[in-house]
Amino acid sequence: MDDLDRILANEPVIRPTDGFAAGVMETVRLEAEVPPPIEFPWARFLPGFFTCLGLISATFIILGWTGGAGMNVDSQGWIDAITTPLGQALGLTAAAILGSLVVGAMAFRSGGRGGVSPTI
Repeated sequence: MDDLDRILANEPVIRPTDGFAAGVMETVRLEAEVPPPIEFPWARFLPGFFTCLGLISATFIILGWTGGAGMNVDSQGWIDAITTPLGQALGLTAAAILGSLVVGAMAFRSGGRGGVSPTI
C-alpha cells in the first residue's frame, strides 16, 4: 500500500447530523406549498401599449407630413420632425418604453433564475 492509499484509508467517515434529512425534507415541503407566481396581465397591458405606440407614430406622421404647406411627404420632413424638441422627446419616450419591455421580457424569460423574479 502506497502513501496515498494509506492516507485515504485513514480518513474519517463524514455522516450528516440526525436532523439533517428531516430539515431538508421540511424545506422541500415548504417550497412545494408556495403558490406559483402571478402571471403578468398581458391582456390589459398590450392595448395600452399599442395605443401609446399609435399615438407616438401619429405624432411623428403629423410632424413629418405638415411642413406648414399641407401634406408633403418627403424624407426631409421626417428628419425635421425628429430633430424638433418634441420629436426628440417622443423618441426618448419610445426608447424608454422599448427598454422597459426588453428588461421585462428578460425577467419573465429567466423564470426567476439569477435573482430576477417575475412576480408582481
